[in-house]
Formats: sequence, structure tokens, C-alpha cells
Amino acid sequence: MTIDYDFRSVCLPYCIRKQEDGTFLVLNKNYKPLSFRTVDDDYLNQDLPIYFKIKGLTEKKIQQIISIGEGACVQNEGKDIFLYNSKTNPFYKEGRADYFKRLELLMELKIE
Repeated sequence: MTIDYDFRSVCLPYCIRKQEDGTFLVLNKNYKPLSFRTVDDDYLNQDLPIYFKIKGLTEKKIQQIISIGEGACVQNEGKDIFLYNSKTNPFYKEGRADYFKRLELLMELKIE
């Protein structure tokens, strides 16, 4: 089976998932770390530099991010921050402006 990938689905953030230890994992549209195209979740058991702390990603900042336009939300008891949905997908021109405004807020934050 061949899967077609586009740049957005592999390299742009779709979800920021909070881990039990307070670190975050930034996932692409395929629920894999950015740039991963694997079908497996084999990265979960590897010591890869994909988990990190995001200084300033507070509840207030999260609410600010998801309040931009439509389509962004928090799910899974606050552990998953979705930056868009299928209706506001930045692949389509209509979804790009709000998505990039959300990314602007994230770009201000520091990684520890």
C-alpha cells in the first residue's frame, strides 16, 4: 500500500500533546512527530530528541491560541492541543490565515 504525503501533513504542527512528565510532543497530521512518515508508533520506545518543555505554554496561552478563528481546540482532558480540524485545514487557502496566527503565538515561546 502506498500512502501519498504532502508537506503539510508531515512537516507542519497539527497537535501538541502533553506528556505525563510535563514535556510536549509536536505531532503532524498523521499523529507522528514532525517529519516522521512511518505507519508504526516505533518512535515511542526510542530515545529521540522529540519531547521537550515549552516555556510559557500556559493555560492562558493555550486559550489565546485556540480562540483564533475556528477549528482549534483542546481535547483528551487538556492533553491535546489541536491547531486545526478538517474544516480549517491549512492545506486549503481558507484555513491558512488563522493557522498561521496560531503559529505566530507559538513562535514566541522558548524551548527548555
